[in-house]
Amino acid sequence: LKLKVIITGYFQGDSGGGLMTQNANGNWVLLGVTSYGSDCEQLLNMSVKPRAQTFTNVRLYSFIIDRFTGMSTPKRQI
Repeated sequence: LKLKVIITGYFQGDSGGGLMTQNANGNWVLLGVTSYGSDCEQLLNMSVKPRAQTFTNVRLYSFIIDRFTGMSTPKRQI
């Protein structure tokens, strides 16, 4: 696996949940939000072709988040 790859999974009902990590300072940062993919039930059903479990990169939408919340999100997360 390449260094840029993150392996994770989510379960039914996790949509919109965060993909979090701790930075070098020990602070928790939001990397992504659950977007789409196969849930556990689909993965266990061998007749269904599984899809990658995908997270949206929050940093790409920081300008929208800033505008609607009135807060400034960190531009560098890790």
